[in-house]
Amino acid sequence: MRKLTRTEVDEILLAATILGTGGGGSLDEGMKLMDEIFSQGKDLILADYDEVPEDALIGSPYMCGAISPLTEEEIAKYKDLPVMEDDFCVIAARSMEEFIGKKFAGFNSVEFGGGNTAVAMYVAATAGVPIMNCDAAGRAVPDLQLSTYNIHGINIAPVAVANEFGDQAIFTHLVNDYRAEDMVRELAVVSKNAIGGEDHINTAGVLKDAGTVVSHGNETYINTSGNSGMATAGSGDVLAGIFVGLAAQGMDLFEAAKLAVFLHGRAGDPAALRYGKRSMTSADLIDGLVFILAGSEDKVM
Repeated sequence: MRKLTRTEVDEILLAATILGTGGGGSLDEGMKLMDEIFSQGKDLILADYDEVPEDALIGSPYMCGAISPLTEEEIAKYKDLPVMEDDFCVIAARSMEEFIGKKFAGFNSVEFGGGNTAVAMYVAATAGVPIMNCDAAGRAVPDLQLSTYNIHGINIAPVAVANEFGDQAIFTHLVNDYRAEDMVRELAVVSKNAIGGEDHINTAGVLKDAGTVVSHGNETYINTSGNSGMATAGSGDVLAGIFVGLAAQGMDLFEAAKLAVFLHGRAGDPAALRYGKRSMTSADLIDGLVFILAGSEDKVM
């Protein structure tokens, strides 16, 4: 674990905004949240999953927006309502803790974006727990169901929501993530187009061991090779290169995709052992791949 500086935080949010390509919330609003955190002297601690206990409870806070027209009639509905002093995303997280009877040990960002990446940081710093070095999408997403949680079958419920006026609710059960999107988004519409959410709660052990999923609709393959250290710049390019190389040799595309993610992960495992998950680079994956392929052809390095 390590304490993030203000410069590092600003760079993370700027990068998240670029990766979000217009989604993921407002960078300006995210920076305001960081101004508040640092002005209050609160620490932002970054942690990898290997640095927290397997049974540590991890949350996923976010702001869910809506774009319904705020007409004069709509605005009039809100003018006499109270406004909470605490951030409504923090309120949603606290509401979930009260419901489950356990404190969160860390928080994930649900997506890349100047707004929601900052929300996860803000909630974590306010609670005095780490922000986990990961996100649930690898990009900005327009809907709640578009997450790696959903791909891996991690249930979205229970879901806690709260708005700036103090309204709070908890969905103890939802049919699926698509229904969650419909329900939470409608509540955002009647909450002046913004509502705080907390969902997909689970232990660190479950979340960090989720494997890569390859599917073409009728068949699904879950790969278990690889490690969290592979979440490094250029790793995806290495995977793409492996897939293209296999496909160019005439392999069926689905089979090529399955083999590519397996080899990619197998190349990453020895790299993590040799250099450590925090120090390995994408170039180390290439070295590992050479070793694996050479071994499969009974060659000596």
